[in-house]
Amino acid sequence: MLRNVNDILGKNMMRDVLQTGGLAEHEAEVPPSNTKRIDLWFVPTEDKRVAAESRFSGILARIMVESAVIELWTDPPGMNDYRTAMMKRELWREGLELRDKRPWPCPMLWHISAGKPETVFDQFGYEPADIPGWYRPMRPGLRVQVIVIPELPKVRNTLLLRLLGRGQVRREALRDLRALPDDAWEKQLAHPWLVRLGLEVPLDRWALPEDREFVMDIQEWWKEKHRQLEVEFEEKYRREVYAQFEAQLVQERQQLEAQRVQERQQLEAQRLQEQQQREAERVQERQQFEAERVQERQHAELAQLVHLFEHRLRRPLTTDERTILTTQRETKGATYLADLVLDLAREDLEAWLATAE
Repeated sequence: MLRNVNDILGKNMMRDVLQTGGLAEHEAEVPPSNTKRIDLWFVPTEDKRVAAESRFSGILARIMVESAVIELWTDPPGMNDYRTAMMKRELWREGLELRDKRPWPCPMLWHISAGKPETVFDQFGYEPADIPGWYRPMRPGLRVQVIVIPELPKVRNTLLLRLLGRGQVRREALRDLRALPDDAWEKQLAHPWLVRLGLEVPLDRWALPEDREFVMDIQEWWKEKHRQLEVEFEEKYRREVYAQFEAQLVQERQQLEAQRVQERQQLEAQRLQEQQQREAERVQERQQFEAERVQERQHAELAQLVHLFEHRLRRPLTTDERTILTTQRETKGATYLADLVLDLAREDLEAWLATAE
């Protein structure tokens, strides 16, 4: 038969908690004999201090302030347990001084108990501290603190400690843990050890009925979590299939729209080309029409000039004179030639016509 759940869960889980803020080991052998062990030994380190301060609060934060010896109790410690723990602490400190060849300050001793040690409190004199469930000695020189798990407030920063309680306290802590988000650090830290207790050890290996009941709660939690994962997987699969189908529809719609846009663009380009061609034809027709009109005006002007010259000279113009008149009209204009007819005498007009080029 195995020892109680708290002994296995507490030492392993609390070691992982303490390692967040420093160096921690469990089942540390107390020299010079290997028959005595302390449950947990913790030394805070500067490189982990910032991370620990941002994560922990309440009693866990107080524990991690300084070097500490931690003893876990399923049943309240008695007088002999209390004295033995103090003796182990002193032997442990002496071993550290021999190892490091320097004085070591007396570590704080923390008793984390699933019940209230009434006899110890009466004999050594304890009073409540500023957090419910935390008791400190009236003589500070003892440097022995006691945490009574059932009296801890039911808040998140006590959850991991409440998991080390018994009966209803432990079951309520498990329910609180299940209610946390999956990415909560408490769940990520406690989950591996809870799974190992619930799945790797046969139920009949546990000695205490309440431990078997707790393991059954863990197993039910894991089954529910597994069912939830299956539902989430199926839902995720449906979402992925639907997303792929939607993506395919979107792609087909985009291709169809692109094809329609291309057809519209081709049709618009064809219409534009036809419009431009018609416009070019109209421009060409207008230009041709204008050219014909210009040519007609030029013929009319030339005919009128010829008539004026012939009327003034009282004879028809020769072919060469008509050519000269055409050239002069193009270079000097019809008005200039009309003024010559009006301003010059007939003999002078004859002379001009003979000398003009």
